[in-house]
Amino acid sequence: MDFFQDFLLFESINDKSILKAIFMTGHPGSGKSYVLKKIKSGQIEPRIVNIDKFVEKYGYMKDHTKKLIKSQLTNYINSMLPLFIDGTSSSKSNILLRKGILESIGYETGMVFINCSLDTALKRAAKRKREVPEEYIIQAHENIQKMKPFFKSIFHNFFKEVDNDDGELNDKMIQKAYKKTTKFFTSSLKNPIGEDIIEEMKKNKWKYLLDGIYTKSELNKVVSNWYK
Repeated sequence: MDFFQDFLLFESINDKSILKAIFMTGHPGSGKSYVLKKIKSGQIEPRIVNIDKFVEKYGYMKDHTKKLIKSQLTNYINSMLPLFIDGTSSSKSNILLRKGILESIGYETGMVFINCSLDTALKRAAKRKREVPEEYIIQAHENIQKMKPFFKSIFHNFFKEVDNDDGELNDKMIQKAYKKTTKFFTSSLKNPIGEDIIEEMKKNKWKYLLDGIYTKSELNKVVSNWYK
């Protein structure tokens, strides 16, 4: 039952950090989920979008899993909730697609990029229950390093690197990253689409996007495009 508390949304147009989203990016073994737990702001409580969470709980039930993750993301977006996008593909096309989707409906986006050496990533992967081929990790590490300059250029509003080799993520580093991400979530919105949406919603006293900004079919289409 606790798992479904995410679906009980009480936030509204007047809450902090609406229409803000941060992508967590790094190769397998870099420790994205671990870093996220350390820097996640308890003050703001961004919702975590993570496909792996559903797969681990319910298994590889494609239709059922897809229905659940779509329902969750639809609820999050309808409430304009702050988001951490974790477990996404690190391909340019997928991140560009999802970044574009969020920004087209008013979100401002940023990225936390996790740095980690190949040796550390391989050691961590070897300890996991779910086996990941060594060749895949080597290739993924090489690819993500090549893409770093590209990601840095497109997430110019907010791009934060976090070093997560063994022993590197100390309290000082965590505090610094925490402050940076909290500042992003609490600063004024820089997306003009989102600014117009908020103004329209306040004028009409709407709390959610489905109150008048989008129809249900339009919002469902947005989420379907996300999981193509």
